[in-house]
Order: sequence, then C-alpha cells, then structure tokens
Amino acid sequence: MKDDKASMADQFVDDLLPEDFDWRELVRDYPLPAVTVAVIAGFLLGQRHGAELLSALQRFADREVSHNLRTLLGDDSSEEDSFGDYD
Repeated sequence: MKDDKASMADQFVDDLLPEDFDWRELVRDYPLPAVTVAVIAGFLLGQRHGAELLSALQRFADREVSHNLRTLLGDDSSEEDSFGDYD
C-alpha cells in the first residue's frame, strides 16, 4: 500500500513537470534545497488556493476510493465513476 501512495505522488509530479525534467535526480543531488522549495511552494499555494486544492484533493480521493472498492469487490464494469473523469 505504501508503494501505491509513493507511485501516485510520483505520477502526480511527473504530470506537472516537463518530460525531460528529472526531478528525482535533482532531489537526490540537492535534498535540502529541494525540500525547502517544496515547503515554500506548498505554503504559497495553500495561502492563495487552499480551498480549490482541498476540493480537488477530495475529488481525487473520492475517485481513488471508489476505484479501489470496485476492484476489491471484483466489479469488472468499465463504467466511469459517478464523480466524472478528472484526468
């Protein structure tokens, strides 16, 4: 389960950044500055867009929980989630 969370976070960051940008190597080479930039960016985003981010995070979590429950219960239907497609 922990690997799933890490891979979702990696995928999220990969989707935000250009394809040729290797953020993993940058974080490995410069961990303290990378964490500092992430904290500052998170603070600024939270200050300016906190409500929108929480709403988007809730929709994402709802969709993931719905998908995981359907998978766990063996529902093979290919219908979209009732939450819509947010890709």
